[in-house]
Amino acid sequence: MKKLLGILFLTLSVMSAQAKDSTQGSSVERFGLYVTTSDLGRAQVFYEQLFQKKPYVTNDRLVGFDVAGGLYAVFVGAGDGSTLVRGNATVPYIRVSDAAKEFERVRKFAKRMIDAQVIREGPLELFRFSDPDDNVIEFFSLVKS
Repeated sequence: MKKLLGILFLTLSVMSAQAKDSTQGSSVERFGLYVTTSDLGRAQVFYEQLFQKKPYVTNDRLVGFDVAGGLYAVFVGAGDGSTLVRGNATVPYIRVSDAAKEFERVRKFAKRMIDAQVIREGPLELFRFSDPDDNVIEFFSLVKS
């Protein structure tokens, strides 16, 4: 059931992203995401490999990457008085041009491949993996007809 809901959410998200004017009536101008890490240097190396570029913002607590026009930031989740849990709080899903090609590239350096192969579900091909802090990431692509 949980997997089915995830697939439904992802499919609806893809469909809405393909709409002609998906921002009509919205004041959202840019989207970003933060994930926590226990080791910023290690996380930076991983995400530079993953996104195949250097971060565009860095400081002693955060590294941020431009991903399709949005901010994907990794920050040290300690020292600000809040309790943060790494690894299972959020699953960013990122559309790529070819999931199979990315699977072969990512499996060479990802800490853990959650899916042993690319999964095909309806119009999507996808796979999940984790970063060095066990934060789960999903890459997906639309099946080419």
